[in-house]
Amino acid sequence: MGNIINEADLAVEGLPTDQRVLTVILPLAEEALERATGYRFYAHDATFVLDGTDGPLVLPQPLITLSTFTLDDEEVDAASYIIRNRRPPDVDDRLYPRIERLSTAATWGEGWSSIGGSPGWGSGVGNISVTGTFGFTDLRNGAEKPPHEIIRLCVRLVAYELARVGDLDAQMARKLQIYGSSFEGISLASYLAAADRPEGFAVPEIDQVIARFSHPAKASRPKFAFGGA
Repeated sequence: MGNIINEADLAVEGLPTDQRVLTVILPLAEEALERATGYRFYAHDATFVLDGTDGPLVLPQPLITLSTFTLDDEEVDAASYIIRNRRPPDVDDRLYPRIERLSTAATWGEGWSSIGGSPGWGSGVGNISVTGTFGFTDLRNGAEKPPHEIIRLCVRLVAYELARVGDLDAQMARKLQIYGSSFEGISLASYLAAADRPEGFAVPEIDQVIARFSHPAKASRPKFAFGGA
């Protein structure tokens, strides 16, 4: 709770900060964002055990800093790979975070193997371990923060659920209209209970942002569990 927005963010927007919002609605909104996009939007330490393939090592989350990287229980030489973790204003690798191995017959770009090219990391099940700090974040004022659009969307989802459940005074009900949605649709809990809901929330200003931050091959990416590595 509070990984993307917190009580202060809600208060600035004039939204309620009672226990129902902080302990029920906000966690649902944050989980919905993670499930919908396939990303966590905050810096977190994790270890991922992954399968080697003939292509680049696709990571479950964008890599901010790498601590250890092992192949078949041996540390991989840092000179033998490149980490694709660039962010704007450079090329943005966050929708396809990966580690590419140096090609012995390089013919592409900076001298590294092309996406899906040889030599890859050797086929194996759970033969690669990556430990570091991960997250789809922007660097602002020296700290890793959620992208502004994601912060705004999380606030919108909290407002969406507040308007749906009702029990609001007239002033708050009017205030929620500034978010621009009819807020007619499924509940956050129902959204989370439905596996791979392709139609999204059916609220354009919500679904458009989710689409921009969704991995293009989300279904085939290594999986992670909400709230953990």
